[in-house]
Amino acid sequence: MLTTESAVLDRLRSRAARFMVLFLWLHVPLSAFVSASLATGAWTGPVAIAALASIATLDWMRRKTGYGPQITIATSLALIVGFLVFQLRGHAWQIDVHMYFFAAFATVAVFCDWRPLIGYAGTVAGHHLLLNVLIPQAVFPGEGDLARVLMHAVVLAVQTAALIWLAQHLRKAFSESADAIEAVHLAQAEGERLAGEQRQTAAREAETSMRHAALQERVVREISAGLERLAMGDLTTPIDSSPQDPFPAEYDMLRQSFNRVTLQLGQVFEQIMSVAGSVRAGSDEIDQAAQHLAVRAETQAATLEESAAALQQMTSSVRSSAARAFEAQEAGRENSTCARAGTLVVQDAINAMQEIERSATQVTQIIDVIEAIAFQTNLLAINAGIEAARAGDAGRGFAVVASEVRGLAQRASTSAKDIRGLISESTAHVQAGSALVGRTGQSLEDILRIALNVQGVMDDLSAAAREQAIGLEEINSGVTLLDQVTQHNAAVAEQTTATAGTLRQHSNELVAILGQFQLPDGSRDSANFGSRPSGPYASRRSTMPQSPISAA
Repeated sequence: MLTTESAVLDRLRSRAARFMVLFLWLHVPLSAFVSASLATGAWTGPVAIAALASIATLDWMRRKTGYGPQITIATSLALIVGFLVFQLRGHAWQIDVHMYFFAAFATVAVFCDWRPLIGYAGTVAGHHLLLNVLIPQAVFPGEGDLARVLMHAVVLAVQTAALIWLAQHLRKAFSESADAIEAVHLAQAEGERLAGEQRQTAAREAETSMRHAALQERVVREISAGLERLAMGDLTTPIDSSPQDPFPAEYDMLRQSFNRVTLQLGQVFEQIMSVAGSVRAGSDEIDQAAQHLAVRAETQAATLEESAAALQQMTSSVRSSAARAFEAQEAGRENSTCARAGTLVVQDAINAMQEIERSATQVTQIIDVIEAIAFQTNLLAINAGIEAARAGDAGRGFAVVASEVRGLAQRASTSAKDIRGLISESTAHVQAGSALVGRTGQSLEDILRIALNVQGVMDDLSAAAREQAIGLEEINSGVTLLDQVTQHNAAVAEQTTATAGTLRQHSNELVAILGQFQLPDGSRDSANFGSRPSGPYASRRSTMPQSPISAA
């Protein structure tokens, strides 16, 4: 509907544009007549009007339709009227010609668009305002009159609003009439189409019903025969469509789907037979490998059992060695304790010998004092004997006493010398004994140091023996667990052997079942399931297809 409206308005505006261009050129002789009537001899007005008409004509010829030529024509018309008013400056009719602005403005409404109206009104307003200031006599007689310009502007604005309203309503009316015409055309076309379809439908229905009945009968017959062949295991015969008697085109997709299903089933069965052959060959390999694995598992289990027994004996021996090392460690500790006690006793003996040596030294000092006293006493006794001899008979008794005292002093001196000798000999023996005790203490210290070293070595040996015993116990536990795992593996190997035999039996049954199907291109003969492996370590040959099934 919008396309119809646009076409109607475009035709109207095209005709209006041709009329307005002609209308513009009619002002050239009108301007020439005015110039000639006024006898001014100035042809500026006709030339300017011709120039404006030429500009509008060229723009219309270049673009034909659109808002641009319409606005150019409207602006040129407003300027042409302005030149007519300018030509009549000073004439009595100048003020009356202003009415022509509004009359010409009404002709612009033939475009049924507000844009040329705005262009014309803007040009007139600019013309009045500008010339009223620059060349007042070109607009109104005499001096410029802004109040008159404003009054004309108000009238122009009212006329512009009225013409825009009229143009929009004309455009809406054209749109509604175009919609109505379009609806009538569509209804007429639809009625003709429905009548033709009804006539054709009545003729086609009879023919179609008979043709469909025949086609459906053949389709059912062909599909039923194909399904019967498929039920009997025949995957080699598709449903044909020969050029002489082609399959019904309406149901050819059904035929192609049935053929694709048959072909894909054949390929699937080929793959299943190939896989069955691979499974049977693999089951033979698994059977042989399981048998060898069972034999090796039994041998390994026996070897591990012997190793576990030997390791158990070694563990017992190491445990006994660890116990003896602990006993030796305890004995070394007792030896160290005794050596340390002997060292203390010897140290006490050394201290006692040193005390004896100090006491002997003190006794020697005392004997020295006694000898000195004996020597003084002897001197005193000699002096007393001399004095008694001088006294004669009166000092005879005193002389006897002095003689006895001197004898006692001599004996005391002799005894002191004897004691000194004994003390000196005893001191020599004490010093020798002290030296021997010192050497004994040094020997005991060496013995204690060696005993401590031996005790450290025994501690290390005891710790190492304990660690060896713990390590051997862990190894013994690991070997025991490994023996259990090996026994389990042997049982699993026997179970695997039985499973491989069952798998081989099932693969043979699967091959026998697949042998009931007829496969295209002798595929059943080509699936010989491969050759059996020559040994337990023969590599498996995969017969699985590497590409997806392609639909024929």
